[in-house]
Amino acid sequence: MTFDGETLQPRYRLEVGIPGSSHALDIALRVGVPEESARMRADAAIRRALPHAW
Repeated sequence: MTFDGETLQPRYRLEVGIPGSSHALDIALRVGVPEESARMRADAAIRRALPHAW
């Protein structure tokens, strides 16, 4: 599913075989989540997903 990075809205167009970003951090910041909190949670999620990278 393609996504407009400026408006943070889905474009409802499927692109098969091309991975994309979820833009979760951008959306969290736009809806008012404090930046430090959002980044801490993003870092924690990355550590859980990639435990051997740290």
